[in-house]
Amino acid sequence: MRRSSNKADLLPLRLFGAYIAVFIGGTLFITINNLVIHGIAFEQLLKFNIPFLIISDIFLAFLLYAITYWRLGAVFRSFRRLGADLPKQVVFEKLMRFPGELSGGMILLALAFIALHHGIEIVSLQRRVDSWEHVVHLAQSVLSEVSLALILAVLLFVMTRRWLRSYAARLAMDKLPANRKHSAVRLLTLGAIIGFIITFSAAIRILPKAEEGWSAMSILGLPALYAVFSTSILAFYALELRKELRLLIDGLRKLADGEKSSLHRTFPVLSVHEVGRLASAVNEIQTRIGQSYLEVERQLRLAYAVQQKLLPKRLAVTPEFDIAASCQQCHEVGGDWYDVIPLGEHRYCIAIGDVSGKGMPAALLMSAAMTGLRTVVAQGGTAGDMLGRLNLYMYQMTRGRMYTTAGLAILDVSAASLEYAAAGHLDPYWIRQGELIDWPCSSLPLGMFPDTAYHGASRAWAPGDMFLLYTDGIIESGQAAGDMLGFERWEQELRRLSPERHAEDQLQALLGRLEHSEHEGELHDDRTVILLRWKGRL
Repeated sequence: MRRSSNKADLLPLRLFGAYIAVFIGGTLFITINNLVIHGIAFEQLLKFNIPFLIISDIFLAFLLYAITYWRLGAVFRSFRRLGADLPKQVVFEKLMRFPGELSGGMILLALAFIALHHGIEIVSLQRRVDSWEHVVHLAQSVLSEVSLALILAVLLFVMTRRWLRSYAARLAMDKLPANRKHSAVRLLTLGAIIGFIITFSAAIRILPKAEEGWSAMSILGLPALYAVFSTSILAFYALELRKELRLLIDGLRKLADGEKSSLHRTFPVLSVHEVGRLASAVNEIQTRIGQSYLEVERQLRLAYAVQQKLLPKRLAVTPEFDIAASCQQCHEVGGDWYDVIPLGEHRYCIAIGDVSGKGMPAALLMSAAMTGLRTVVAQGGTAGDMLGRLNLYMYQMTRGRMYTTAGLAILDVSAASLEYAAAGHLDPYWIRQGELIDWPCSSLPLGMFPDTAYHGASRAWAPGDMFLLYTDGIIESGQAAGDMLGFERWEQELRRLSPERHAEDQLQALLGRLEHSEHEGELHDDRTVILLRWKGRL
């Protein structure tokens, strides 16, 4: 336990000051009641009542101070020293139990002193009990003093509980043992019963004043004051419960919304009743979810490493052409993929795809698509043939439940031509002398049906021509910020590409302009681009 500040050293003195203040206030209250309600002369009160009450106040304050040190002495020492004599859990339990122990003990002591006080009155003939009227008068006095004791007990409970909670918060408790003995409902019920007794006793004592000509407002004033006091105490306690519950509700809502920061937030346990146990349970849930999340993150990092190994590390660069590619994932793992596969000495397969969904399922299907691609490409054939075999491979894995778009091009360097076929993928761009030439070529995505046929088309290269493949994450850039790129602005950027510059330099410059224009803190969809530049045959 950390060393506390000087405020912790003042806690016993503050409690003693509170005891004195509460008991002196009780004495004033009793004295005013005796003067106003019971009509006892002040000189008569000075003879016995007031001196007895003052002595009782001092004695009770010192007695409660001694009880406080008896019950909390080890707690005070634990706060003052770096090394604690008690476990944190024990210190917390003592702090939380003490207000109830103190108020309950005060009620018992008050009852004892009330009995002693009136016993001495009767023995010393200060009070007569030889008639029914005197007995009723004595009963009213006892009821008044009992209600005062209850008021003081409630005040002591509220004050000491509020002060000690601030010290309990320094313990940073986040867990409670399973314990059902303490109940906020029981405490609220007890408070309501005490409030009823206090209000009822005031009404009983004031009703006889109607025969003495007191007005209805005067008669109802005292019970109303007691009722307001009782209600205020209950409302204060209920508001504290509501504040704690709101903190927990907000935390659970953030946890349900998937906010990563909420996993590392610990709710302070400041009570031993239902709300404290709820906070303890929420903290335990957050800890377990956090541990599971760390395990998921570890698995995602591993999956990301596997994905990166599947993507080509080096792209082909020959005297006739150069190629550049970029794949940016919005999560730890993604569904976008691309590949460049040599098909002998003068032919290359260039493929791009976008798997439906996101996260781990999309990443697994992406890995399967790339593995299947390399298998079917090795069997040869046209671009459409390769997509047909890959489609059957994907369907056998997913049975139509998931799919992937794909664009597949076969570059023939010796023939200076490019064959392209697509499976539900966005149409590529053929860029010649700053002009964008559409290449419409669409069909169903891979994996939806087993017998889908795919057909391709070919074009001949001219020096300076460029061929660009991309995924929809490019077009949707900036959507979260309310400024989606769209096809028109994307095509404006493509017209700025130069046939004289290397493909890698141009691709990096293109992506840099997109990131600068969108002002988006993080990606909300994977973005993949492949740029092929034909330099011409030597």
